Amino acid sequence: MRYIYQKTGPALREAEPANKNTSEVKDSDFYIIESQKTKILNHLLSGDSLTGLEALSLYNCWSLAQRVANLRNDGYQIITELIQVGSGKRVAKYSLQKPTTYEG
Repeated sequence: MRYIYQKTGPALREAEPANKNTSEVKDSDFYIIESQKTKILNHLLSGDSLTGLEALSLYNCWSLAQRVANLRNDGYQIITELIQVGSGKRVAKYSLQKPTTYEG
């Protein structure tokens, strides 16, 4: 989760924890906006693949390649497959690499 904002008041502002020693906030006063990276990771973890156009329509993500690069930097094994679309152009389709099992 990336940002926490207060729901009430004249303007949205970044929330502060109720207790300075903890990061706990009350659910009734705040809502959490999930980051694009987290949404895309959850999509890939569910076993689905994702193209740039799908990421734009589902998650309002204009730069799927950058989010994938962020996930790769975090250690996720993401496969890029170039697929041909109706206009004859090729686009990238991303999916999470399935873990290999070793039976020794």
